[in-house]
Amino acid sequence: MLSIYYMESLITCARVTDCSTPSSIDNGNLIYTSTLFGDTANVTCDVGYSPSVDVITCTSAGRWDSSPRCSPVGKGCTVDLLLEMK
Repeated sequence: MLSIYYMESLITCARVTDCSTPSSIDNGNLIYTSTLFGDTANVTCDVGYSPSVDVITCTSAGRWDSSPRCSPVGKGCTVDLLLEMK
């Protein structure tokens, strides 16, 4: 008769790839809680600016997958004009 026993493994895995703090962006912020593989950072921009991407992700290579930018909304518009248009 064949007997099978289950033993809980003492081996654990830990995420060790760290992308470090993402570079700051002009006219915006990156919001994140951790910088390990698979973690994300939300991109927010100041009023009158729009993000090139909404989220960046820490890759297994230890780098963020994008370098986000905040660009002015509307060609030739000023922040004051955009606020008046709301």
